[in-house]
Amino acid sequence: MPSEIVYMRWNDILWDECKIRICIPKKTTKAEQEQGNFKTRYIPLFPEIREALEAYRAEIPSKTEKNEGNEPIFPGMDDTERTGALLRKQLREVLRRAKIHEWPKLFMNLRANRDSELQDIYPFYIVCEWMGHSPDISLKHYTKAPDSAYRQASTRNEGK
Repeated sequence: MPSEIVYMRWNDILWDECKIRICIPKKTTKAEQEQGNFKTRYIPLFPEIREALEAYRAEIPSKTEKNEGNEPIFPGMDDTERTGALLRKQLREVLRRAKIHEWPKLFMNLRANRDSELQDIYPFYIVCEWMGHSPDISLKHYTKAPDSAYRQASTRNEGK
């Protein structure tokens, strides 16, 4: 964070295909980046993301019709620690206002939660492709048992 979202352009939102193209700077050489040739992966345009992007697109001024051109979705963001610090500060403020206790490694834990949520619904190999990591990395760093699994297991009547 923010290495992927700072490179997002409106034409990376493939509305009709229900996908978002994600540039992967960590897997792209500096020379490729300078030419604008990033390694990419795709994630679904989940309904909650579609809704948020549509609302955002309707609110912002654009140089092109319907904000569908090659301009950045989040102008003014760059791939520096300064931008990462700003995003963390904004998330902390949202949590404070919502009276939610801050947790360690804010963005990594959000990513881990989403990884685990998706694994409850989709095959593991698909989730790994969408999240952009290997199964080994997923199991080591992201896959976590949700609290609901503990509650479900503690109330189960096995063999009765």
